[in-house]
Amino acid sequence: MGFLTFLFSAVLLLIWIISGGFITQSNVILTKYKGEDDFLKSAYWYSFAAAFITWFLVAVFIILIILAVVGVIGLFGSGVGEAGLAKGAVTGKAKTKGISWFTIIALIAAMILVAVTGVLSVYTAVYITKSPFFTGSDKADIPQLQKAYTNSIISASLCLGALGLLIIGFVTYFFVSRQRKKKADAAARKGSEIEVQKRELLKTAKEAELREKLQHQKELRDRITKASEDALVERISHNTAYPPPPVLTPAST
Repeated sequence: MGFLTFLFSAVLLLIWIISGGFITQSNVILTKYKGEDDFLKSAYWYSFAAAFITWFLVAVFIILIILAVVGVIGLFGSGVGEAGLAKGAVTGKAKTKGISWFTIIALIAAMILVAVTGVLSVYTAVYITKSPFFTGSDKADIPQLQKAYTNSIISASLCLGALGLLIIGFVTYFFVSRQRKKKADAAARKGSEIEVQKRELLKTAKEAELREKLQHQKELRDRITKASEDALVERISHNTAYPPPPVLTPAST
């Protein structure tokens, strides 16, 4: 995900820079016409606000990327990563890579700013077309207003397109993260089941070994008891077969 995250960020930054260039050109052109009527004046201020927000967003995004590269912040995620995920799958302890709260806030802020810039660019184009100076004049510098209108349309398209791309990337990230979490949980459950089976097998083996040892001790005691009984019976039989000699008493005179 590291390379894809960098590529995604670079594409968004490029889109914002191009959008900022177009809306800034519109604002520069409208500077000369903002005193003609209220419509062009409104278009000028809308384009100014859109240009300011776009370049502000670009600057903030560049700063965030620099801070993420030097390791000051975790811009796109936190956690132990794929190595930890694999290790967790082996040990039965799920370790997943999650997205940080800072990342969520940064993405939401970026989405809002991009949406605002796109809407302001749309308003710029709309108010240019409402101006009678744009639609009814035959002055030679009308192509400049046409260029401002075209630039504002391009800026709006890029901003709203970038917003759509950001939303798609955001949803895709969470979908992929959820799938990884499911796989990690499944691996953890499988690992836990294996550990339980191992413990049960070990317990069964110990119980069998204990039963075998008790049976062996019982057999040994039985053999000892039988041997003692056989020895006692043999002694009794021997004494019975050979009675003791009679006691002789002296004869009387």
